[in-house]
Amino acid sequence: GKDLSMEIRYKKKELKSICENYGKAKKEFGADVAEKLFSAIDFIEAAKSIVDVRNYSPFHFHSLKGDKNGRYAIDLGRKLGFRLIVKPLNIDGAFSNNEQIYSAKAIEIVIVLFEEVSNHYE
Repeated sequence: GKDLSMEIRYKKKELKSICENYGKAKKEFGADVAEKLFSAIDFIEAAKSIVDVRNYSPFHFHSLKGDKNGRYAIDLGRKLGFRLIVKPLNIDGAFSNNEQIYSAKAIEIVIVLFEEVSNHYE
């Protein structure tokens, strides 16, 4: 069959426009963060499923707690303190939970909803 690769969706139009325009990202977050963000996007788009994203150690992919429960963070450079907050979705757009993400079925999780790029320390 067709080689599946990841699909990125965006929670807000504003974030989509930043993630599709390097100049805008640079203005918004600075060159270092913009660079990390764009390489993260490239990596995710090339990934087969959430498994690749989860296992890519520079991302330090981890689940969030509290009001961000059900969301995951991808580090955009630990020293920079920025992270990308995402929600992994199944092929049918349903939200994936922790159990699924760390199970054999994780290969079916091929959509990542970008929610925000934020400074961890703010």
